Amino acid sequence: MSCSQAGSGSWLLRLPDVSLKGSVKASATFVTMLQRRLGLYVSALTAALDARAAAGHLDSQHERLGDLAANAANATAKHNAGLACVFRALVNGSEVGTSLQLGDRGDGTPQSKQDALARWDHVSPGYVPDIIERDPFGDAARVLYEFKCYTPLHVNAASGTRGGPCTSDGADVAFGNTLEKLRAVVLGHDARDPSAARCHDRQTGEGRLEARRGQYAGALALGHRVVLLATESTGAFSTALVRLLRRLASNAARGDASDRTVYGAGRASPRDFTTHHAAAISAAIVTADAAAITAAAHAHAARLDAGQGE
Repeated sequence: MSCSQAGSGSWLLRLPDVSLKGSVKASATFVTMLQRRLGLYVSALTAALDARAAAGHLDSQHERLGDLAANAANATAKHNAGLACVFRALVNGSEVGTSLQLGDRGDGTPQSKQDALARWDHVSPGYVPDIIERDPFGDAARVLYEFKCYTPLHVNAASGTRGGPCTSDGADVAFGNTLEKLRAVVLGHDARDPSAARCHDRQTGEGRLEARRGQYAGALALGHRVVLLATESTGAFSTALVRLLRRLASNAARGDASDRTVYGAGRASPRDFTTHHAAAISAAIVTADAAAITAAAHAHAARLDAGQGE
């Protein structure tokens, strides 16, 4: 389901082109990317998992498919890689005069996080936006973009029957394992039927739903617009991201934007704004996903070489 969504296969159009930074990948990484998309066992993990199986460890498809390794890795790499590509698309496709800025969240230390929160408190109290946009007319209201990249591949996901967002519909509904939860986390929601005895039932729409304060509650209270750009580790784009790319492409086509996109020199490289930037975003996410699995495979091999096992 995730691999059938817009953007999930866009990275396949980003063929090796020496004029495009990051388009030339190691063969091992590209093989892992292809195996992940096709639902095949990841060969980079085979040796380590076979050795563990020989030692009596009961492995699973979740491990053989690379899902466990990818999910256990730090998701920051996928987020940062995808966000950088989205920012480049905005810079090249936004109307002339639009001010764009990345919201720096610090270097991970507690003090840097506090400094970042203080720096952006006038725009988004309590949370640092990923991208801050101010229109050419200088209106006080801003557009704040939140980029998310979550995996749709869960084991024993919560069903959402206790009033929370569901994360187990991904096999039947686009973004069914991710988007509902992300909307609640980012945008929050009001309470519903507070006097009802039963918790909210997603099947009927009835029951009590507790209010939830989203990450951007402060920004929304100040009148800013928040746009959630959700993606999945397959490279899939939510509708909001698809619409954004189309709007930016229209700006560029009309001449309302200063499009300085560096299109590839190779004959197979996309020359169309939407296709080029969609391929870049998708490739950044899927490459980071494959890199996390490759790193896990190397770590497994190193432990086996050291005789430590699992």
